Parts: sequence; structure tokens; C-alpha cells
Amino acid sequence: RVPLINSGGESKGAGDVGAMGIVTEIDACSDTQVSVSNSLSIDLTPNLATGQNCLIIAADNVMLDCKGFSITGTGIGSGIIATGRKNVTIKNCTISGFVNGISLVNTNNSFVLDSVANSNIYGISLTSSFNNTLASNAVNSNSIVGSAGVYFTSSSNNRLINNIANGPGQRYGIYFDASSNNRLNN
Repeated sequence: RVPLINSGGESKGAGDVGAMGIVTEIDACSDTQVSVSNSLSIDLTPNLATGQNCLIIAADNVMLDCKGFSITGTGIGSGIIATGRKNVTIKNCTISGFVNGISLVNTNNSFVLDSVANSNIYGISLTSSFNNTLASNAVNSNSIVGSAGVYFTSSSNNRLINNIANGPGQRYGIYFDASSNNRLNN
């Protein structure tokens, strides 16, 4: 069993090591940190609400499955953020009320799948992130001046497949800044 540590440095619980790696459940907003390189599978169990960053993925090889539960913020921070990571999968999440619904910063070879990021400033944002796949996501009504459903800055060689980015007030569906070789497929 490997403990998860919350932002206050306290143990959040432990996950069981199984054939797919470590599996644990998250029932509150916190940092998710592990000290092993095995896969970590996180299942969200209730809806979460916070006035800050909610889930900070602080390990490589993590799969976060929100199972359709929602993460709701108060207009600051990120619903889910991964910084300096690789091989992260975020799926089945519904995120609203943050600056960034889902944020990948210096994160490579990762996936954001089957998620909804509405009513944020940026639904999904990638900063200096490469070789990621965003597939079957809906990023709508991210409606503040300069907002974007999907926002790329200094990010290249990413794939967008079957995503929906629209809604009233959303300035850009998909916005690229200093980014190249990104592929859009419908």
C-alpha cells in the first residue's frame, strides 16, 4: 500500500497494489503524490468543490477516472493540474468554475478523454506540453473575455480528436499561441 499525501502533508489514505498498479479513491480535493513508478489509478467517488486547485497530479503514470463526478471551483486555480509529468490519463471528468478546468504544464505523452470542462476561463489548457491526445471532450461556455475552450501555448505535436468547443461568450473554441504541428481530427 502506498499513501497519498494531501497539500497539508497529511496522509490521505492508501491504495492497493494490483495487476494494474495502485488503485485508490479520492473523496476530497488534495494533492495526489506517490513515491513509486507503478501506475496509479485514481477513482473519484463523490462530487468535489473547492476554492483553490482541486487535484494536483504529482507523479508520472497516473490514471484519474472521475467516473462522471464533477469538480466545481469558485473562479480560481485549476480543477486538475499536472506539471512536469508524463503518461497521465484524465478521463470522464466534469469540471467547472476554475481558471483552468484541466491544465497540463510541461506534461508529455498524456491523455485527456471523455471529459466536460464548462464555465471556466480555459476549459483545457496545455503549456509547454508535447505529444498529448485530447479526445472526445466537450469544452463549452468558457465565457470570459479572452477565454478559450482549448488553449495551447508553446505546445506542439498534440492531437485533438472529436472534441466539441463552442458556446455563447466563449471567445475561441481552440486557440494556439506559439504552438506548431498540432493535429485536429473530427
